[in-house]
Amino acid sequence: MSAPVNFDEQYARARKTIEQAVENKQTIVLFGGDATGKSHICKELKNNFSEKDYTFYFYEKNSHKNFEYNTPCVVQTQDIECLSHIHRYIRSDELGVVFVNMNYHSHPSFTHRT
Repeated sequence: MSAPVNFDEQYARARKTIEQAVENKQTIVLFGGDATGKSHICKELKNNFSEKDYTFYFYEKNSHKNFEYNTPCVVQTQDIECLSHIHRYIRSDELGVVFVNMNYHSHPSFTHRT
């Protein structure tokens, strides 16, 4: 599948992928920079996550904690390094995680501050 051509396509694909992962109670990693829709999509799907007892985490470099994470969960991050710590977010019997790359496009009204 090719990269999404704009923010709306990226968002729609991400939402569909997340909905399928939630239905299967899979751990989800949402990866992307500022204004890519990660937090918004989580708010929009709040009821879906709640029905399946999801927990939410924010991963930032050098700030991972040494404790047991609850699964299924959603990990939001801007740092790809979180994948080297993914074992902390999944159960030993879980086959894998769903990685959602929302890093192609920022929301059209977003402007970087300098």
